Amino acid sequence: MEELKQVHAAESDHYRRFQQPYAAFWPAGYRRLLRAAALPEGVILDVGGGSGAFGCELAQSGRRHVIVCDLSRDLLRAGRAHYRGTGVSWIEADAARLPFPDNSVDGIMLGSVLHHFPDFTPVTRECLRVLKPGGLCVSADPNGQNWMMWLLRHPSSPFCSKAGRSDNERWLAAPEVKRIFEAEGFKCVARHGVRGVPYRLATFCAQEENPPPVARLMLAGWNGLERTLGLLPAAPFWLGSWMVLRFQKPAAP
Repeated sequence: MEELKQVHAAESDHYRRFQQPYAAFWPAGYRRLLRAAALPEGVILDVGGGSGAFGCELAQSGRRHVIVCDLSRDLLRAGRAHYRGTGVSWIEADAARLPFPDNSVDGIMLGSVLHHFPDFTPVTRECLRVLKPGGLCVSADPNGQNWMMWLLRHPSSPFCSKAGRSDNERWLAAPEVKRIFEAEGFKCVARHGVRGVPYRLATFCAQEENPPPVARLMLAGWNGLERTLGLLPAAPFWLGSWMVLRFQKPAAP
């Protein structure tokens, strides 16, 4: 538990540095990831949702019961002010200790969350607890099996960018996510390699408001390639720079 507290504190300090509210992608990227997530109707939790980029995109698409949960009071405050009028609810909460009853929500979105934890088993266990039988939990993280993401984010890559990256982030691949969710009782019902997710500048440059030319060039090149790959009608999982995995809680006997 002490390790989790340290992770939470470091993440809050990291994201507080960015212009609020924080959003890593352009809206088209969030919409593409959420289409792959295919969350059900009903009450949806955006767990670790920060200032609400995923949750508010869901609400703006017509979802009526979206709750953004995050440990950072600063991010929640910024999201509440920026997305005023969307109907989203905002709750300060630890992803490993959610303030909801057992079997009470229909879907959970873990958008860019799991790769920030050295061990996300407690988060997985808590998601299983609060989901209704048959409910869905969806994770979206950088794809550890994608060569483009390796070039941008893997520590051993000569092109690895540390801009926009917290010290807790780690390399995460689908087999680990699947193994931990299934060990807690979930069933993996789908996985998608998602292409066409254009980034904002924060991922490529620490000085977002006054970036050097090389950062702008990298961003343009990455986003151009992402958008091109996004036009492909079908592609193998490893070609997606992001991975979306869908897990179902078993139905009640």
